[in-house]
Amino acid sequence: MPQINEDEVKGFQVDLTDEDVRTLYYAVTMALEKWPGSPQRPVDEQEKLFDMKDTLFRMILEINLEA
Repeated sequence: MPQINEDEVKGFQVDLTDEDVRTLYYAVTMALEKWPGSPQRPVDEQEKLFDMKDTLFRMILEINLEA
């Protein structure tokens, strides 16, 4: 697999429905529960998953507040 230079990493913006956010939260939660650890997966992957889960949870709280 080719090495990725951190300066070359692109950002993306996506439009998500409320259901999309909930589905992604579920998927990230399951990924964390099943995360096999290092060396099977990169060490920093778990921290990125925790960050994603936190962000998605905040989005769900905002969705619930607006409902």
